[in-house]
Amino acid sequence: MKHVFCINSPINYLSMRSVIDYKNINLKDVIVLIKRNHKFDWEQVKSFPLPTIPELFKTSNLSQIAKIKYTVLFLVKFLFWIIKIKKITGFLRFELYIPTSHPIDWNLLSGRFFSKCFSYIDEGVLYYRKDIDHNIQQKVPLKLKIVYFGLLKIQRTWFTKEAKNSYVFSNEVINFLPNPIILNFNKTISHFKLNSTKEIIIAIDGCSTYNDPYGCTLQHHKTIINEVAIHIKQKYGEDVNISFKLHPKQYNSELEFKTFRELLKHHFPQINELSKETVLETYLNNENKIIFTGISSLSFYAYILNSPVYSFLFKFSNVCQNFSINNLLKMYPNGYIEFLKRNQI
Repeated sequence: MKHVFCINSPINYLSMRSVIDYKNINLKDVIVLIKRNHKFDWEQVKSFPLPTIPELFKTSNLSQIAKIKYTVLFLVKFLFWIIKIKKITGFLRFELYIPTSHPIDWNLLSGRFFSKCFSYIDEGVLYYRKDIDHNIQQKVPLKLKIVYFGLLKIQRTWFTKEAKNSYVFSNEVINFLPNPIILNFNKTISHFKLNSTKEIIIAIDGCSTYNDPYGCTLQHHKTIINEVAIHIKQKYGEDVNISFKLHPKQYNSELEFKTFRELLKHHFPQINELSKETVLETYLNNENKIIFTGISSLSFYAYILNSPVYSFLFKFSNVCQNFSINNLLKMYPNGYIEFLKRNQI
């Protein structure tokens, strides 16, 4: 049987590796579908990009003739994508492993042309929130049904009990997660070679203009990162070996990645930018790395391992009340917030 994983973040990648190890899956049977141009360093497995909805459905600048033209082109490309994936899987039903944060992909992959058997894989701090309404349903617009050949039945947000299993890294999961199987996170990251480079790492999170769930603007975010940079200079000096990594979504906004690159290079001209495929979670418990992070799943996995990172999450409370300690306690396990409070800058 083939095993198909949908990957859109470093933690999905680690989850995939854990599931493969847990179920002793032959790498020849592994196929990876990539979301938002995510990259990972594992040559033994085959990867393919997921089809994405054309921008023409998000803008009214094009004429109707142009929209029809691009729609037909997308339909043809999508049909060839279906045939390609089905040929790779031998035209058989396969075991499917998906995150939950992309409901369109969820419907696409669980459609009648693909696999009815699927499981969830861990994708970050989202899995450990207390306040998620887990089974929201809404109708899909007709134009999207047409584009995806009617594959989109019901658009589900977050979780559905139809999942066979849920592979997660902690038993502090939300209580309605279907059939949770707890994976050994420490064992998973132990497979990666220890990086001996001594450095400070700033993990830029996704809370800015492109990904703005809490009302934090790019200027707010820039101000916070500026404070973090000043703190690092005062504590460690200007000549410290320092790196940074952008959030995957920020590569979709030229303004965002340009803003943070210029800001950090202003403070640290020698700063190194880590590649997209760098999995910062594998640096946890590495005494050579000092990590600063904000609204990031990285801090939650640090909590699971009891591996301190410096959090600037509470800096966001100056901008938005959603990040007050009281509100965070309503959303996440109490121990997690206490852990962050002990290690905030």
